[in-house]
Amino acid sequence: MQKKSTHVRFVSILLSVLLTFMLVGGSSVMTIFAETPSEIKVGVDYPTVAEAVNNAKNGDTIVLGEGTYNLKGIDATKRKGKSLKFKGQGADKTTLEIVKGSGSGERAADFSLDGTDTITFDGLTLQAQNAGYTGLVRMKNAVVENCTVTGMITYFATESNTFKNTKFIAPKGNYSMWLYTGKEYTFDGCTFESSGKTMHVYREGKMNSDLTINVNNCSVTGTENGKAFFNVKDGYMANGKINLNFTGDNKVEGIAVNGNKAKTCSNLFEMGQDTGKTVVKIDGSTYWENSAIVDHSKSTGEKENKVDVTKEDWKDNQDGSYTRKVNTHCNLCNKDYTTTETAYKVSYDLDGGKDDGSYSDEIVVPGDTVTVKADPTKENKEFVGWESTVDTKAGEFKMPEAPVVLKATWKDKAEEKPTENGTETEKPNEPTNPSKPSNPTKPSKPAKPNGSVNTGDENPIGIYLVIMAGSMTAAAYVHNKRRSQQ
Repeated sequence: MQKKSTHVRFVSILLSVLLTFMLVGGSSVMTIFAETPSEIKVGVDYPTVAEAVNNAKNGDTIVLGEGTYNLKGIDATKRKGKSLKFKGQGADKTTLEIVKGSGSGERAADFSLDGTDTITFDGLTLQAQNAGYTGLVRMKNAVVENCTVTGMITYFATESNTFKNTKFIAPKGNYSMWLYTGKEYTFDGCTFESSGKTMHVYREGKMNSDLTINVNNCSVTGTENGKAFFNVKDGYMANGKINLNFTGDNKVEGIAVNGNKAKTCSNLFEMGQDTGKTVVKIDGSTYWENSAIVDHSKSTGEKENKVDVTKEDWKDNQDGSYTRKVNTHCNLCNKDYTTTETAYKVSYDLDGGKDDGSYSDEIVVPGDTVTVKADPTKENKEFVGWESTVDTKAGEFKMPEAPVVLKATWKDKAEEKPTENGTETEKPNEPTNPSKPSNPTKPSKPAKPNGSVNTGDENPIGIYLVIMAGSMTAAAYVHNKRRSQQ
């Protein structure tokens, strides 16, 4: 009975020590026992991509060497819910084929990643089929970065699809991608090469949620009579809308604004089917809504200066602001439109200075650069600077959305004292005796060590483990000693 009690006390001591250091160390101690994402090399750790995926943990990276691979043979029960990254050796060295299924319609696509969470492709070529229903079916989220996409992709992730620094090469006469399955698509820093078609925004069946497409700093090279960058069909949007957002410097070369593109006056998008459920914004400003151009200033016609403009005279609003009508005819979309331009007055208050006629008021549009007039003069005064609500030190400023008054400030000129030989010159200051150098301070003695040792390691895990091992050794020693005394 005494021996059993001794064993219980020993186990209790060990558990108490372990619990104490778990509480003190917190997540640092638990990290030791947690699985961390790792790299699995195909051809080294496992012979095929399928075996690598089947044995991978959530968050693992599957490294592909040079060559061509596919996803055939992945176990549906072992891929479900996993987030994985496929990393190649570069788009020119590693190719991952999206294989064609054996069925028709959706069944012609690749179901190898069906049921996964977030799949990332980095540094490889995704090679799809050139026509038909092709792509990767029912990933939840997808990230494609530093890749090349060839062929046409119809199916991809069902929630978000993000493409960064990726090159799309469309098959001849077909699209690079149908934005067909996801709720959000983002293209950031991507390039597109097309021969008539580039991106297709389309749905089959009624969609109640919004479809959002973000395009930032992308470039497109197409053909003159080809479709615009995005061909939008919104007829199957039930209660949802298509939100197409362009930001940054998006360049479209080779695609002329003609035919259906003239309606939108843009080579960024055209409406292949228009039911009023598409909103297009350019740099945050609404360009297209309710089947019409809202702000023509962002159009391709304006960007390429294919417009004829006449401006009426300024109207003084008696509050420092001015307005005028600007009448524009666009030669690309053959539309006439009128906008109102607002400007503000820049005036000078010389405060008694000499006005030679060059300090007249100016009417300036906000954002334009204003060059400050030359410094004025005033009898017996020296010009100090302009007092204003804007900074004039650089000799120019950007016009704000408010009137600007620049007021001259002055100071008295120094009086000149006459002498027999003319103007009296001031005597130079006599040199002062140089001060003696102060006594140099003695270097302070280094502080005595306070007993602590700086290991250079901010992570306390090592210390915790050492203390834990020592405590467990002590507990074992006590246990053995008591047994020997029995």
